[in-house]
Amino acid sequence: MYNQNIVMISSKKNKYPKNIMNLAVYSLVVVFVLLSFNSQAQDRRRDLKYYSTIAKKVDNNPHLNNFGHKKKTVGTCYWDEQWRKANIVLVIDSILIGDVETRIDVRRNELEVKYKGEIKLVPSYRVNFIQFLDNNDVFVTENVLKVSQKGFYKVMVDDKNMLLCGSKIEIVKANYNVALDVGNKHDTMVKKDEFFVYSQNGNLIHIELSKSKMRKQFRDKPVLYDYLKKNKINPKDKKQLVQFVDYINKNNVALN
Repeated sequence: MYNQNIVMISSKKNKYPKNIMNLAVYSLVVVFVLLSFNSQAQDRRRDLKYYSTIAKKVDNNPHLNNFGHKKKTVGTCYWDEQWRKANIVLVIDSILIGDVETRIDVRRNELEVKYKGEIKLVPSYRVNFIQFLDNNDVFVTENVLKVSQKGFYKVMVDDKNMLLCGSKIEIVKANYNVALDVGNKHDTMVKKDEFFVYSQNGNLIHIELSKSKMRKQFRDKPVLYDYLKKNKINPKDKKQLVQFVDYINKNNVALN
């Protein structure tokens, strides 16, 4: 028993030097890591200080011209970007939504309508017509015209034969040349007007946009062909198109 106790006491005494050695090694590791972080922090501060001194030169650095640029689509997809009050007549039960702020998204063929702090989207196939209150402009849709071509058509002549103006959005692709620093950097949305005669027979006639093509379009109607040629009607001029359709109605010219 006496020898066993001595062995046990001796064993306990040998344990403490081992823990002290571990603690010393751990302390050295901590000191090394802290010194390493401190050195890295000094290096970062030195780098930041260096780059801050040359930052003003970046704007004039020609090497940046070799990098690409973020593309975006510019322009507008709206018939009119301004919000305007209008009366809207829906297809379902001819429900009238009165005195609401709205605008026409030509690209998506839908109305944006402000309602209770939100913007509601109403597609053309759910609308019969719109009347803007500031100037009484009226737009009809494919539902009224009974045609397959979706969209909103502004009524320019409301008679037996109607003159309508529609719009479409074309995307002009970016053509920027980095080396020459010329061209457009972004795709551009361009709104283009199209004009139609909606005949009393229910046909939607797309009017050609050149004088010669427009004359050929109506060459089977000598009275209209002669009128177009004599008056040099320009199909890109809205006033002249109004005169042309008024002439058709006054002379009771039957269109196909």
